Amino acid sequence: MASNSTENSRADAGKQIISDEAPFLLKGLVIILFLIVALYLEWPRERKPNLNKCDLFERTDHEIPGESYAKTVAFGFHSVRSRRVTIIPLNAQSVPSKVLKNVCEQRHYLARLIEALSASGATAIVIDKFFDPESCDQNDPRTADLVHAIQISSVPIIIGAATHAPETDPKHACLILSGSLDFGKKLDARGDATERSAVIWGLTRLNVDLRRIPLKWVHLS
Repeated sequence: MASNSTENSRADAGKQIISDEAPFLLKGLVIILFLIVALYLEWPRERKPNLNKCDLFERTDHEIPGESYAKTVAFGFHSVRSRRVTIIPLNAQSVPSKVLKNVCEQRHYLARLIEALSASGATAIVIDKFFDPESCDQNDPRTADLVHAIQISSVPIIIGAATHAPETDPKHACLILSGSLDFGKKLDARGDATERSAVIWGLTRLNVDLRRIPLKWVHLS
């Protein structure tokens, strides 16, 4: 009987110890659970925005590593003969007011400017501007001057391609190329048309919001 009593006392003592430690174990598990949740919430990861695919969203510094960002901004062809870039603004300080107020006069002005830049040895000419095919009369001589200056120039000329937002969602595009003035083909020394396009087209915007630069986009031509 004494032996049984001793065993019962030990069992009761063991239960008492387990009972006393249970609250501490529960608190410990709760603390660990909170730590796991906190680490999950703070861990850097890309968050998918709950936005329309055509709306850009800000990327925070921790969501894109510096090395990846450097590769993004440095991507492309960089082997050029000269890294010197000259910007010629079309504003009231550099262009006569009659040119600024008349898009057809601008075409005549740009024709003379292209001729001057080509003669000065420019390696490329980029015109950050698009040309609507209906802005001037069909047989407007100033438009003809611009087209001819581009066709005979030996310098690569990049022209802006206009875009507009789709009314619906055709083929999941965010921007659609708009109509543009036809610049035809390059002309050779004899004035005959070649197989080369007179211009290289470049999008004037990659998103409706001109203040932002998207890392990827979809457009429909």
